[in-house]
Amino acid sequence: MSKQMTGDDSAKQIWGVQFNVIKSINILKVEPSMQENWSDSSHTYKITLEAYVSSDAANAPIPYYGWGDNPNIRWVELVKEDGLWKINNLATGP
Repeated sequence: MSKQMTGDDSAKQIWGVQFNVIKSINILKVEPSMQENWSDSSHTYKITLEAYVSSDAANAPIPYYGWGDNPNIRWVELVKEDGLWKINNLATGP
């Protein structure tokens, strides 16, 4: 993940809690998205996922942290940071 997404220990902990409830996740489809906005250092993709989340997440502030019945769609923005492509944004819409 990019420095923007994990800028401080609090942000890292929040992401860690959300990712720890994912029991398994599979990528079903990857589609380029918003290519008119792409640059040499930023790309966005529409990702179709199959995610299974622990029942422990049912009482989270957002139940199951927003993971619903499969398939789940997410838009993922990648940025080139320090020569590596990293996730800069993970969203349920473009």
